[in-house]
Amino acid sequence: MIAGRTFRSFEIWTAVAFLYLFMTLPIARLVNYAERRLKQND
Repeated sequence: MIAGRTFRSFEIWTAVAFLYLFMTLPIARLVNYAERRLKQND
């Protein structure tokens, strides 16, 4: 494990959190855009 070898678990989890954030925000925006487009068609 990286955290066990480097004893930097806080930095690792912070990097993981930012990676998750940067992956999910664009997806959430795309879903919001798609929902608005579909709502206009109804």
